[in-house]
Amino acid sequence: MNLLYLLRATYKFNKKWSVYGDLQGRFLTYKTSGLTSDRVPLEVNEKYNFL
Repeated sequence: MNLLYLLRATYKFNKKWSVYGDLQGRFLTYKTSGLTSDRVPLEVNEKYNFL
């Protein structure tokens, strides 16, 4: 699963001044199982969150 979100905002005070901000997040899930080339069992169940 791969989920990405993005939030951006700009606020203008007047012609010369403004404020800009953004917030980003990403959530990843990796799942797999099987054998390596050396026939060793392999199982991956990882979750990563990036903000």
